[in-house]
Amino acid sequence: WFDSDPEAAKNYTKAQHNGSLATAYALHKRLPELASDFPSMRMLDVGGGSGAFSIVTSRVIQDATAVVLDLPNVIETTKSIISEEEESVRSRVSTLALSATDPGSWENVQDESFDVVLLSYVSGSIPSEALAGLYSNTFRALKPGGKAIIHDFFLSNDGRGPPNAALWALAHISVNPTGMGLIPKRVINILSEQGFIAPRVHELIPGMTKVIVAKKKNA
Repeated sequence: WFDSDPEAAKNYTKAQHNGSLATAYALHKRLPELASDFPSMRMLDVGGGSGAFSIVTSRVIQDATAVVLDLPNVIETTKSIISEEEESVRSRVSTLALSATDPGSWENVQDESFDVVLLSYVSGSIPSEALAGLYSNTFRALKPGGKAIIHDFFLSNDGRGPPNAALWALAHISVNPTGMGLIPKRVINILSEQGFIAPRVHELIPGMTKVIVAKKKNA
């Protein structure tokens, strides 16, 4: 509905921003190796909304650059939020107005041009049949040795909890009725089918969200 309602897109994106900043800092605390593995990181922030994760990445990693990819109506608000950052940050965060879930729309994303592709709250917000194409595009965009980071509300592999993640998934059916119930092993299977290796699962927001980190094999 963001495609057809610019005002809703603006209000939602702004409302999410402060909470997303806190989560972005938590991500870097959970994955400190990102700064050492990629000191000049180039990150693609898919479905990046307000740009919070890209902004924090540029604050935390001095030489990092980031591209926020989201729908055109969202990107207008993203640009406004980025413009409020200090020059040293905003000069390293750019935007790309595209649909994350349309495989053809990634034609403007150069192959093997990013060290990290982040997908936060994207996998659970799209139809299940779009996941393979999304992860395929992610793989294509990564340099050899690059990493995909999938952050979302995940149930445990047995599907029995945690309760807060389950409640979120239930509520989200009204927005994404054809989405996949996210559990780590399902997502890891799809990532593996696209060529990713060495998946690792971390808890991020206790009892609610997890992060899956998977790697594109070195050339």
